[in-house]
Amino acid sequence: MIDLDLPLGAGLDEDALSRLCKSNHQSGESAASYKGKETTLLQSVETLTYAFDAAFFYRHNHGSDYSEIAFNPHNHLENGLTPKDVIDSAIAGLEMAKAETKKAGQLLLEADDLSICELALSYQGKGIAGVVLKANQTQAMDYCLNKSLPFILDLAGEKEGKIALRYNPARIKNAEEALNDRLTKSLVAALQTPIEVSDTPTFLSLMKEGLNPVLTDGLKTHELYSDLRKECLHHQIQAALLEADQKEFLKEIVDGINARPEDI
Repeated sequence: MIDLDLPLGAGLDEDALSRLCKSNHQSGESAASYKGKETTLLQSVETLTYAFDAAFFYRHNHGSDYSEIAFNPHNHLENGLTPKDVIDSAIAGLEMAKAETKKAGQLLLEADDLSICELALSYQGKGIAGVVLKANQTQAMDYCLNKSLPFILDLAGEKEGKIALRYNPARIKNAEEALNDRLTKSLVAALQTPIEVSDTPTFLSLMKEGLNPVLTDGLKTHELYSDLRKECLHHQIQAALLEADQKEFLKEIVDGINARPEDI
């Protein structure tokens, strides 16, 4: 199973949220009210480290061989942490989960300014896979292109994406509205840029149109019949922000060959 560009909350179950509530002196019974609002509980080194450890452990324990989890460091600065502190804490949690599960994972930084791209570059290959950028962040896209830093293009709210697509994003997300534009859709099809989708009907629809969709939630692949599931997994692996040899490890794993995902 391969997870791509999941929010942190996708790996935080009720037990993890209860623990985070207690660490923030909140009632354990209030945990459910924080689903989707986890950042308010993640404003210290300790809670961040625990949350990322718990999130990756949860995904790995539910069958994921490789997970990418995305977050914005600027959402965790209320108690005086710096973006670097936040990233260090997230990586510490990731490494704890990897050591325990012997499975692979990386982090994606939602970059709302160039400074986060610069931090991502400094941590590239050390737990950070790349960044997520909006279509209007052309300066950041220039930076990523020049520094060979992979980025995912978020087209939310965009009616077309032709200009941003020329920066060669590793994947695109929230592309539904932009794909209604004929020229954008033609460019995506020609480039075969992976399109992140969260449900199997959309995945199947885009495949029929000759596009290159990938399911972000690896659990959804179980909704596909076996031959298509294998094809989908291979597409997900190819779209993962990994080196070629690391992708081969994952292909061997999903094809049932003995390999060591902890080496990724």
